[in-house]
Amino acid sequence: MKLAIFGSRTLSDERVEKLIQQRIDDLKPDEIITSGETSGVNEIARNKARENKITLVLVWADNIKFARGKYEHRSLEILKRCDHALFIHDGQSKGTANELKICHKMNVSLDYFQLDINDEADLSWDELDTDWT
Repeated sequence: MKLAIFGSRTLSDERVEKLIQQRIDDLKPDEIITSGETSGVNEIARNKARENKITLVLVWADNIKFARGKYEHRSLEILKRCDHALFIHDGQSKGTANELKICHKMNVSLDYFQLDINDEADLSWDELDTDWT
């Protein structure tokens, strides 16, 4: 099973570590796929893959081939390679929101968690109120 992990750069605390570890324990992925250059959730995902001795696949934004839309192309590449996606969002990041929309349009199964930057309030996928159009 190949697990893609996406998330906000502003989230890098213990809650993120626990969520990622919980999904690793539940899903038992053979591979974790994430962005190679971003901090926050993706950085924790890279560390968790290493800690759990899971194959880590890093996808980088291609500045030469896709100067415009390089982040969208990176997200598409990650989602094409995965069986399931995990999103940990601060509720404000436009990049993570865009990745979530792409995932939904591609019909990739996913888990979504929204964490408040400043407190412990969490919002699960079922509570998410969003327009996918």
